Amino acid sequence: MSLNDVSLIITAGGRPGYLKELLNGVIKYLPETTTIVVNDDDKDSSWFNLPQKAIWKQTEPDTFLTRKRNLAVQLIDTKYALLLADDFEITTDTRATVIRMVNFLDTYPYIDVVAGTVNDRRYEGRLEVKEGEYIREHQLEYDHQFLYKVDIAVNFFLARTEVLRDVPWDERIGPIGGEHADWFLDMKAADKTVVWTPGLNIYEQPKDRSMEDESYRARRHRALNGHILMLAKRGVKRYISFGEQP
Repeated sequence: MSLNDVSLIITAGGRPGYLKELLNGVIKYLPETTTIVVNDDDKDSSWFNLPQKAIWKQTEPDTFLTRKRNLAVQLIDTKYALLLADDFEITTDTRATVIRMVNFLDTYPYIDVVAGTVNDRRYEGRLEVKEGEYIREHQLEYDHQFLYKVDIAVNFFLARTEVLRDVPWDERIGPIGGEHADWFLDMKAADKTVVWTPGLNIYEQPKDRSMEDESYRARRHRALNGHILMLAKRGVKRYISFGEQP
């Protein structure tokens, strides 16, 4: 099966070693997809071996993650978009997984997003919002279905491109942190259908500090800033993760 209808959204910055390995995997296993890289560090496209169908967008330093994702969506001209992190590992199993994702969206026109897992860690379920108090994650209850409707999942999913245009990431939230639950709550409010299905997994590359630079670690340390902005936007005091009690 060809994946010509799929574009890859890759937001990058501060992890050039991981990005190089990711792009090499795309060249080998997903060559017919369109690869869109939005990068905000000092490594331009000449540092990398780009796939044949690649679009490189260089932005100003320290661009918010939400802004980079929306910029990528603006550049897509395919039917579907696959959201990736720049440290994912692309293998022959990844190709099989993406083909399954495309088949789900082709088969079920009511589905807007089909999500998987990262490193086989389950992070999918529903979101409860208690006005003025908290947002709480509830773990999905598994009962051997092949498709589950969920409110939230990991940032490894295939979406209809038109849906990402209808429900963009909120660019007021940043530099990172908080955008994840916020976007899924926006999707829920827009009555979009997100599903999770077992067996759609991708692995991260082995952790190696030499693959990233100090700028990346510094920006990760500011993740709390984004979470604070998200809580203020939602008018709640706390975000309660899976397994945590209010």
